[in-house]
Amino acid sequence: KWLCAKSVVTTGVEESLFTDIKVYPNPSSELIKVENTTSRIEQLKLFDALGRQLYSRKSDFDGQLISIDVSTYESGIYSLQVLGGGDQRNFQIIIE
Repeated sequence: KWLCAKSVVTTGVEESLFTDIKVYPNPSSELIKVENTTSRIEQLKLFDALGRQLYSRKSDFDGQLISIDVSTYESGIYSLQVLGGGDQRNFQIIIE
């Protein structure tokens, strides 16, 4: 059973470049996968509940499946920030 991550579009524009991005499984205890079918992702950042950046990856992720190892992080609620093309989208991630 797969659950989609809750997301917030911070630009205020609902027709975001990132409408085709899926983040799963959520909750997770090992790997978070970011499925990107058409959007151009330039950077991924993962923050804990206190706003501390725990993970950052810069690159050109165009139409790729990206995996993030979360097995060393404590259980809790995290924020995955997806950046690209001047746009930003945040996904709420639960790590068990």
